[in-house]
Amino acid sequence: MKKAVKLEDILEGMEMQFDETNTYLNVREGIVVQVSEGQKRMSHLMSFMIGK
Repeated sequence: MKKAVKLEDILEGMEMQFDETNTYLNVREGIVVQVSEGQKRMSHLMSFMIGK
């Protein structure tokens, strides 16, 4: 079951977004998540290293 998300939480997350940061809505958990470019690069590198 999906959780209810407050529009205020989404807008707050978007307002705090920086140039090198992306904001996503996790609809399963009902939370706003911010991911930096560095975190995305590290994730890509780790996926490459483990062969996925």
